[in-house]
Amino acid sequence: MSGSSDFYRAFEDRHRGTRESIQARLGAYLTFLRPLARLFPQGQAADLGCGRGEWLELLGAQGFQAQGVDLDEGMLQACRERGLDARREDALGYLKGLPDDSRTVVSAFHLAEHLPFEDLQALVAQALRVVRPGGLLILETPNPENLVVGSSAFYMDPTHERPLPPQLLEFLPVFHGFGRVKTLRLQEGIQQGPAVRLGLIDVLAGVSPDYAVIAQKGSIAANGDPARIAALIQLDTAFARDYGVTLNQLAHRYDQEWQARLEEVRTAAELARQAALAAQSENRRALEFSGALHERLLGELRTTHLELRASHQQLQAVTSSRSWRMTRPLRWSMAQAQALREQGPVGRARHIARKSVRVGARVAAGALNRFPSARRAAGRLVRALGLGDWIDSARTRMSEPVAPPQPSSMSATTRRMHESLKHLLATQARQDEKKDS
Repeated sequence: MSGSSDFYRAFEDRHRGTRESIQARLGAYLTFLRPLARLFPQGQAADLGCGRGEWLELLGAQGFQAQGVDLDEGMLQACRERGLDARREDALGYLKGLPDDSRTVVSAFHLAEHLPFEDLQALVAQALRVVRPGGLLILETPNPENLVVGSSAFYMDPTHERPLPPQLLEFLPVFHGFGRVKTLRLQEGIQQGPAVRLGLIDVLAGVSPDYAVIAQKGSIAANGDPARIAALIQLDTAFARDYGVTLNQLAHRYDQEWQARLEEVRTAAELARQAALAAQSENRRALEFSGALHERLLGELRTTHLELRASHQQLQAVTSSRSWRMTRPLRWSMAQAQALREQGPVGRARHIARKSVRVGARVAAGALNRFPSARRAAGRLVRALGLGDWIDSARTRMSEPVAPPQPSSMSATTRRMHESLKHLLATQARQDEKKDS
């Protein structure tokens, strides 16, 4: 890459990520590098557009003799600071100068999108010549399936040519003669699992932001060596795996989750509808019961009113009958006899005496009220005789209410009449209250 050494290194430091983060991302390739390193110990590797050298460090850690090329002096300086083998040279020209079948790995990370397509085709063709049988070509580039990357993030780098769809870059090594090709989608930020629900931003930006095409030249013979057989099995396993998230997978999952949410909403709505119908039915039964109870109470009130009215008429008929008037002396005599049995002769005599005194006192008080001069004379006489306290005490006793006769002291006929009179008086009081209100 050409350009200002200061600008591009600063740009990479700002937007590509730290060395540590890039090295962590590159760990996805270890499943390919480790068995390859066992198959080709001390194999040579060429990294085109090596940048700050993170991939060169990883290759060296796995036992490869790695060399990188780049046109940006700032990037090369970062490599030299770490003792890495990096030189300033054009990638395609460097490949053309390498011998046939001389490299175990040829790699180019985020270089393909910087090249015109004709140069990219030439680079893949030269890589097929340079890579040894069984060796790998690795091309990593931004993934335009990620809608945010393809429409925005890709153009952050002013030296990018155009996005490369995965199907296009995958076809290049196939067309030029590599044996098997695998596409790895990398660094996706989407969490998997049924408990994780997607939002719209996950569909737009959750697809793997980078992808890589790994192409193997020819095949490798096991030669009966158990260690080589184990390494080949590991390499086959790495090629057989699926990597990352495609846009189709993410969109399909998003649709499925929305369908599940709609089903949840439909289920909740149906449960709410059933609960509303149940409440409506319960309310209807309550209204029917209330109406029936109201009719029953009205019927009982009408029946009670008729019974009270009949009792009142019966009572009026009894009290206005000739037999009621004729038997009055008899009833009085029976009442006196009953009182005599309950109070005894002495108690009855006292009661009659008190009653007589009360009646006489009321008659005298009435007469004195009609003649004020006589009332004054009587007052002077009472004070002269010292009877004032006694008269005040008697007046107090006379003003006390007389307890009504208890039902237990009445005959059966009198008790029925007493109860009928109580009902009649209570009904009349309620009617009077309604009229007043």
